[in-house]
Amino acid sequence: MIREITLFSPGDSRSLTCWSNVPCLFARALEHQGIRINRVNIYSNKYIRKLIWDPFCAPIIQRLYPSHAYLYEHTRINRFLTALTISRARHKYIHSDLEVFIGYDYPVKKSNIPCVLLSDWTFEYLITQRRGLTPCTWETEEIKRQNQILLYNAATNPLTAIKNIDKKAREFIEETG
Repeated sequence: MIREITLFSPGDSRSLTCWSNVPCLFARALEHQGIRINRVNIYSNKYIRKLIWDPFCAPIIQRLYPSHAYLYEHTRINRFLTALTISRARHKYIHSDLEVFIGYDYPVKKSNIPCVLLSDWTFEYLITQRRGLTPCTWETEEIKRQNQILLYNAATNPLTAIKNIDKKAREFIEETG
């Protein structure tokens, strides 16, 4: 029986404005069933994003790749900092019965706790299907990285479940493998 869940979300999972309200409503529904929710915000560092990325890096990237979606969240420094946050949360919430990650961006490694990856669509689906674009170099690298995460989690960790909210995106993932 699941008594405690650690919820990793890209933003404050108490807020209805976080990720189209999914983490908030999902957590509330679980809390109403008596499950304790440990909320962990894995959104990018706002100081780095606002003081360095937005004023200096983003304008250059937008000029080189207009209408593309390479964000600070896709950088190695952000992934490193987020991995630290995840590691700290795992040490803090050692009694969790389940981990739920909102998004497909973080590999589930070094954990004996069952895990669920929950998202609406992959980065590849966002770029190719929703925006109708051909991925640029950086986006292609991010797509490969995310696909490796999904393959790794599905193949090597039988405790991992991958759930896709959007029906068309789910069909796209099944077709592209």
